[in-house]
Amino acid sequence: MTKLDWVLSFIALAGFIVFVGIISAFVMEPDLAIVIAISVALAVYDFWIRPLRTRRAAR
Repeated sequence: MTKLDWVLSFIALAGFIVFVGIISAFVMEPDLAIVIAISVALAVYDFWIRPLRTRRAAR
């Protein structure tokens, strides 16, 4: 991944977190908060793991 890919991925992840955070703040449903937490956790996991997978495959 290039530096531009990193920056765009980070901006997209931050935008997603802000978006679902706003939804969670205004809707205030516990079930929705759980689903949002799981979704954000999966997105952060993918953001963290993808570069490591790409580096291993390139070797």
